[in-house]
Amino acid sequence: EEEVLPGPQGVSSEFGSAVAISGDTLVVGAPRRAVGGLADAGVAHVFVRTGSSWTPQGVLTAGVPESLAAFGTAVAVLGDTIAIGTPFEDGASILNSGAVHVFTRTGSIWGSPVRLLASTPAVAEFFGSSVALEPDELAIGASSAGTFSEGAIYLFSRSGSAWSQQARVLGPGLGDFLGTALDFSGDRVVAGGLGTAAVLVRSGSNWTLEEELTVSGLGYLEQFGGDVAIEGDVVLVGAPEHSNAFGTLAGSTLVFRRGGGGWQEESCFTAASIGPFDRFGSTVAMQGSTILVGAPTVGPPTSGLVFAFQSGSMVNYCTAGFSTSGCNPTLSGSGVPSASASSGFVLSATAVEGARDGLFFWGTSGRQANPWGNSTSFQCVVPPVKRSALITGSGIAQSCTGVLSTDLNARWTAKPNQNPGAGVLVQAQLWYRDPLNTSNQTTSLSDALEFPVQP
Repeated sequence: EEEVLPGPQGVSSEFGSAVAISGDTLVVGAPRRAVGGLADAGVAHVFVRTGSSWTPQGVLTAGVPESLAAFGTAVAVLGDTIAIGTPFEDGASILNSGAVHVFTRTGSIWGSPVRLLASTPAVAEFFGSSVALEPDELAIGASSAGTFSEGAIYLFSRSGSAWSQQARVLGPGLGDFLGTALDFSGDRVVAGGLGTAAVLVRSGSNWTLEEELTVSGLGYLEQFGGDVAIEGDVVLVGAPEHSNAFGTLAGSTLVFRRGGGGWQEESCFTAASIGPFDRFGSTVAMQGSTILVGAPTVGPPTSGLVFAFQSGSMVNYCTAGFSTSGCNPTLSGSGVPSASASSGFVLSATAVEGARDGLFFWGTSGRQANPWGNSTSFQCVVPPVKRSALITGSGIAQSCTGVLSTDLNARWTAKPNQNPGAGVLVQAQLWYRDPLNTSNQTTSLSDALEFPVQP
């Protein structure tokens, strides 16, 4: 269901340049809104949800609004706390050094802001380029900090109502502009920059650079690091100007996962419907099993779309038929079904009639249970379906020792027209030869397995 939240009418405000949500509270930045005659001072609008409707709760401004400060360029909300970045504010009377304003709500009233500055403000550091909140903690990006615009991430913590700076972590490379994007999860912060992304980690009270995330062939031209998200051991990094098989500047999003060997790229994906100049990956977000990816220039004409990808568990359904020898084969999956990985998801059937060839077939149109002739089998996948190659049978004839398997990720890589795409729910089943079956079919079917395809 769509609901349009109106910004101020008849004025230039760039309402919607930044948005954040926590529970039933939504904050929307409008960094070009004039305040008291001060051009581009900026405001942030707060909405609260009651039932299915959003209503305005307030309009936030800097304690002392400043012309061209662009209050609302970055926003974050968590519970009763809102942080607003004003990267062009002349903090400490230093040109474009930047500031962040933190508001706390009591009841339905947002109090006066606490103004945060970098410990050593510098000209054109743009402190407040990005903000991210965790309980009583705040990460702030300063995208041009450093002698060579490495960028920096500032970490603040709150005790009572007072905020204090805990750390400043400089970007790892010259001209990285680290801090143009941020996200916070527990003891880790992920930061995006110009062609780069990095993970920061806390040990005790110390914050350090854990690892820079890089991918061969992706850099500043692809806007790798333009937006980032982290939850637990998974990081998303957008590369919205990546030209790939889907077209020039079609865009991609990359998934990194932390394991024993550090952070490793797990996949690079694009929605199946994306085309040239769609810039998939301009914005990314993640919560629980849901991944959201924005493609702002999807037409027509450049109306934009947000794609939602849902992860989840595999589910067996439907009833397997009994073969000539009374075998009742069952499907299982091992690994992660992925639209972009070249291998790693093995679909297997066990307790198959021994020494009988078979193949797997799958579809994306849902479940069914149509009788397979007058046998005990059911056709459990709604057509149309795709098929694997024929697989040679194993095991001992006239026994239930057969095992058939195939790597679907590898199949989808070799046959892109069979790839269902990320976020799609797939239903799969095994068909195998059973010529001595006493029904009017010389083949039998397993049960079925339903699973979502990951990026």
